[in-house]
Amino acid sequence: MTQSPTHGVALTAVAMANERRVETAREDRLVDDPLAGAFVDAAAPADGPFPWLQDGGTLSDLCPAMGDYVALRTRLFDDWTLRAVCEEGVRQVVLPAAGLDARAYRLSWPGDVRLFEIDFPELIAFKQETLAAVGARASCERTAVRADLDDDWESPLLDGGFRPEQPSLWLVEGLLMYLADDDGLLSRITALAAPGSRLIADHAYPEALRSEAFAAGTQTLAANGSAFGSTVTDPEAWLAGHGWSAALAEPSDLVGGTGRALPAVLDPAVPDSPVFWFALGRRG
Repeated sequence: MTQSPTHGVALTAVAMANERRVETAREDRLVDDPLAGAFVDAAAPADGPFPWLQDGGTLSDLCPAMGDYVALRTRLFDDWTLRAVCEEGVRQVVLPAAGLDARAYRLSWPGDVRLFEIDFPELIAFKQETLAAVGARASCERTAVRADLDDDWESPLLDGGFRPEQPSLWLVEGLLMYLADDDGLLSRITALAAPGSRLIADHAYPEALRSEAFAAGTQTLAANGSAFGSTVTDPEAWLAGHGWSAALAEPSDLVGGTGRALPAVLDPAVPDSPVFWFALGRRG
């Protein structure tokens, strides 16, 4: 089998799958991802579990301020995604740096949706083998695009059947804050997004670099080779500068009706917070 992800952003993909695995096991789950456990099990090194998997550990054990952050973010992206395809008619969905995301399998898609997942060839290979081993079947037409976002990913995306003249939905989740050139990636996405396209993205405020509540998170990420490379002070202005009109999610709205507490990294009442923002953008 292809070597499992063991470092850097690839290992971060396993950590996110573990968050979804733990969330799926909760009775009050916000996310139901039956494939998350298969990815985590397949990625575990032969000499024992990853340190943060011992005793069911999660990211919030390493950084208590994270709390239910990943579950809330995933649920928000799920809800906005289904609105774009089910209510607004978008039929192309692109996930740059898709990691071990399983939305192609766990969401109920209209039958004519095409979903494109872009990631490193080795991570895609690991993902494909794990999915085949458990007999997973996508609920939409899924195309895996093997490409490094630092190189030419547009050509293999187009070769895979993406049609830039048609509206598309871009899910940029847990990615931009790790890039030194977040402007560059967003510009490349915009170049392929026809009028009527949607963008769902999260990013970090500058507070992420000085927040005491999030300090354990930034230290853990940096030690894993996933240090933050950029932040954005004014999300709406930044997105508008790239051609997207955007609405930001209100932190308090994220937990409305869930029974969950607002994670400290999203709570305006906590010093140097919120740390992250979430935006739904529209092109043209």
